[in-house]
Amino acid sequence: MMNYESEKKKICFTYVVLHYLTADATIKCVNSIMASLTVDNDFETTIIIVDNGSNDGSYEYLKNYYQNSRIVVVIVNKNNLGFAKGNNIGFDFAKYKLNADFIITLNNDIVVDQNDINRLIFNEYKLEQFAILGPDIVSRKGYHQNPSLDVNWTWKKILTFRVKKMVQLLSNQTGIKVSTQADASYQSNGYLRRKRDVQLYGACLIFSPLFIKKMDGLYPKTFLYMEEDILRLQAKHFHLKMLYSPVISMSHSEDIATNTAHTSEKQKANFFYRNLLNSSREYEKLKFRYQVDEHIRGLIEGIARKFKGENYSIDKYIPLSYLIGLAIRRGVMLLRASLYSPFNKKYFRGKNVHIRCKSRLTIGRGVTIGDHVEINSLSYSGVNLEEGSSIGRYSIIHGSGNVKNIGRGFSLGAGSSLGENCFVGATGGVTIGNAVICGQNVRFHSSNHNYSNTTIDIKNQGVTSIGIHVGDNCWVGAGAVFCDGVSLGSGCVVGANAVVTRSFPENSVIVGTPARVIKKRGN
Repeated sequence: MMNYESEKKKICFTYVVLHYLTADATIKCVNSIMASLTVDNDFETTIIIVDNGSNDGSYEYLKNYYQNSRIVVVIVNKNNLGFAKGNNIGFDFAKYKLNADFIITLNNDIVVDQNDINRLIFNEYKLEQFAILGPDIVSRKGYHQNPSLDVNWTWKKILTFRVKKMVQLLSNQTGIKVSTQADASYQSNGYLRRKRDVQLYGACLIFSPLFIKKMDGLYPKTFLYMEEDILRLQAKHFHLKMLYSPVISMSHSEDIATNTAHTSEKQKANFFYRNLLNSSREYEKLKFRYQVDEHIRGLIEGIARKFKGENYSIDKYIPLSYLIGLAIRRGVMLLRASLYSPFNKKYFRGKNVHIRCKSRLTIGRGVTIGDHVEINSLSYSGVNLEEGSSIGRYSIIHGSGNVKNIGRGFSLGAGSSLGENCFVGATGGVTIGNAVICGQNVRFHSSNHNYSNTTIDIKNQGVTSIGIHVGDNCWVGAGAVFCDGVSLGSGCVVGANAVVTRSFPENSVIVGTPARVIKKRGN
């Protein structure tokens, strides 16, 4: 989350107004937003009008009308993409071209009723940390349309709903008069206070950085209707906080564009039922996908916890296909370890792993040895990989420099990791504590060649070996080099490409060549 208090740049609010056919309503909506803005050096505002394939010349009219505006941008879709995709065109523009911090999508029949709307939204975000906010939306008849009816769409309820709509569509096509309005539930007094984790009405949705960072707008596979239900389903699945707040209020003149596009009641009803049926199918597919996703993730997390020994959880934004592929790869590594290794405890072994002097290698449960890793365990103490530790691909572990003098060996603590392409020369002994993170290309050299005698070749003067120690809970940046004789206290941070030539106490933050302390953690 952005720390707005320390940010020097202005906070960017972008309003996306979806326009279709009714230019007067769009102008009224946009002008109400502009009228609500006050001079505020903290905020920057852009209004994007998205023409959704209008064929009545209204795009050209709006383009000309706002051609001299500094804050209004008019863009066009060649075809009518529907509600979700149409809004997503503006959402994409706001997110990736304007770097918007807050994106507000509005129907063009919405009118903003308050002053200083940006400040009101921002204050609600600071207070509630919402992902999606719905304001108090008042219809022409005085109904408060937020928070919306939160339907518990069970499989039985979805099936019943779809059968009902199919019957209504058939009845309408045969000339039997039916209602063309969706079932509605307006609040009598529920709108008077904030409500969290509720369904929100789609005529105006306010998306915060917590949503924008992870999502690219609305679910794009519906044309119209049930977008709110699908958004609610997504919010539950991804744990996105939905908030209704009466602090922000707007007026709503409903269905202007729909009534303009469909002149007859029969045509309007057919449009309504067909799109409801399509949207309900998309909801059903998404619900099924999420349920399968939950079961598979739960299974994988449960297995992972047995190896990791901790409360292991998987980010829900990882695609299920990727997750299944990862699970298969890890299963193959587990199987490979059981086939190639004499060890009793289960661990994960990558392909083309070369292990020498296996009798001196100890592997804890849940250890991961990446592809193309080379481990030579020949040393007095051997190589010890404790529970849950990992060695990245192409890394090399040498317990000894040569067979003339056996080295002291290497120990990698529980839950610690070496990134890709790391090198450990453990002649003098290298010990890494628990929960240590090492980036790529980190190197440990625990011996030094003697070179003082100028009459003997350096390679024949032997080595001096003291050893290297890294305490618990350290973070070592990519490319760092550790020289023999250094000891790092627990909780230290080592900058990328630092060369550590001397010892440092706990909680030191060190950078540079040679490394030096720039600050202490916690100070």
